[in-house]
Amino acid sequence: MKRTLLLICTLLCANVLFAQTRFWVDSLQYKVTSTNPAEVEVYYANSSITTANIPATITYDEINYSVTSIGYEAFRNCSSLTSIDIPNSITSIGNYAFYNCDSLTSVTIPNNVTSIGYEAFFFCTNLTTLNFNAINCNDFDYSTFHSSITTINIGDSVQRIPAYFACSLNSLTSIDIPNSITSIGNNAFRGCSSLTSVTIGNSVTSIENNTFYNCSSLTSVTIGNSVTSIENNAFYNCSSLTSIDIPNSVTSIGNSAFEDCSSLTLLNIGSGVNHIGRNAFAYCNFLLNVNCLAVNPPTIFDNTSFPYPNSASLTVPCGSLEAYSNPSNLWNVFFNNRIYENGFDVNVSSNNTLAGHVEIESNCELAVLTAIANSGYRFVNWSDGHTENPRIIELHGDTTLIANFDIIISGAELSATICEGASLDFGGINITNSGVYTQTFTAVNGTDSIVTLTVTVNPSYNIVIDTVLNEGDVYTENGFNESEIGTYVQYFQTIEGCDSIITLNILSSVSLLDVEYEELSFYPNPTDSKITFSSTIERIEVIDLTGRCVLTFSNAREINIESLPSGAYYLRLTNNDKAIMRKVIKE
Repeated sequence: MKRTLLLICTLLCANVLFAQTRFWVDSLQYKVTSTNPAEVEVYYANSSITTANIPATITYDEINYSVTSIGYEAFRNCSSLTSIDIPNSITSIGNYAFYNCDSLTSVTIPNNVTSIGYEAFFFCTNLTTLNFNAINCNDFDYSTFHSSITTINIGDSVQRIPAYFACSLNSLTSIDIPNSITSIGNNAFRGCSSLTSVTIGNSVTSIENNTFYNCSSLTSVTIGNSVTSIENNAFYNCSSLTSIDIPNSVTSIGNSAFEDCSSLTLLNIGSGVNHIGRNAFAYCNFLLNVNCLAVNPPTIFDNTSFPYPNSASLTVPCGSLEAYSNPSNLWNVFFNNRIYENGFDVNVSSNNTLAGHVEIESNCELAVLTAIANSGYRFVNWSDGHTENPRIIELHGDTTLIANFDIIISGAELSATICEGASLDFGGINITNSGVYTQTFTAVNGTDSIVTLTVTVNPSYNIVIDTVLNEGDVYTENGFNESEIGTYVQYFQTIEGCDSIITLNILSSVSLLDVEYEELSFYPNPTDSKITFSSTIERIEVIDLTGRCVLTFSNAREINIESLPSGAYYLRLTNNDKAIMRKVIKE
């Protein structure tokens, strides 16, 4: 019994002894953390240190130790430290390890680091570049790094981006996620308010909860073709995002995944999507065009998945119109009968628009092509060598063909009419203006012929109507029947047969909310730069005549729109979740 107690006491004393063993080498103090194997951590640094080259091994008292960690507050307040070299032997970086090292400009996290502690690099106010090579790093705290970082380089061997990796780094402007990455932790880029573009590599399988939450400057997102799920709040309040392409690999879109993406106008949903969650696209009030490639309508959680009511149109695959348009289907509720079938495109042109044209009748499966020659010309063949006319083709994809015509007369005087903005091919000459043109052609019989062409250009019209409605009113002119705020388009032909467009912008619907703002005023109007309000406004959005938000201000009494081009704009003023619209002229 006495021998056993003696052995235990000896072991305990040995452990206490090595745990307390500390020694200095140059400007760094080390602490022994293990004797078998022999390991130490960087325990403390001289506060005046400027360069720290941490060795992978260190010798003390004739024992070779591996340097495996950087300890708690080891370099805290080393304000003169400008560079740090961390070896691959390091597996952990402790809490506050480099806290307030405000001269440090870049840091490289080596391959074998598995954990980085709370605020390890916080208040490193000049740290702008992070080189991240850690292969199996655990999730971070939301304040591991300071917000000054502008550039992150992710090593090709890294497979996972930790949760909270770049959370609230509001100086980061872009990130390229390499193909080696297979997963991105939740909240990884949450609150990166200056992030404008993201490329997600082709190995990532999931965009997790809150990954890009509140990245309000994000305008460009490329999603790799291995992503199968976009989870809850993944792109919540990415208010500058105007379009998104969801690849065919994605099967589910989570709750609030794109909620409050207030600038989103175009959405392309891949063919693999089978579920769209609650509020997935709620408050995307400028969403005008949705293209869904899924043959069977994806399950919609409830009546909040899309903005409702809305003015968006939905295009669905050929043969799926009935399934999406079913009156009991929530898709029909959301898109208010604005559902259209998207067959394959059949684009057929003439090798010489003066010689003839092609008439097309098509449905989802077949197209009938009829080549019609003008006087003095004949149909020869199609660009794929076929000569049948009319011609029936089965549609298995988009089809492009050219009808080849040839001249059969020795001379001709022709006339043609085109619409403004269109062009006419006359023997290799591209004609866009009215006038008389001549060309020499070789007829089928081998004789030369001079052809004279008189071209008339008819105008096309593009009309934009901006209007403000009283609450309850309906705009019914020019073929419209609309009462909600939004942008609506009518396509028509002029009497000359030219395509033209009327665009209706219903900018606001005056309601009782305006009563609360009777005393609100602002000046000057027109203005060349600043606008001052009679009281502070919680949120101010400057909207151009296309409905796009071009500037946003928060809790402001004065704003500056000097950077905008001259013209008319609308101010959407929000207080206490109530909004009104006011018009302003930028000189």
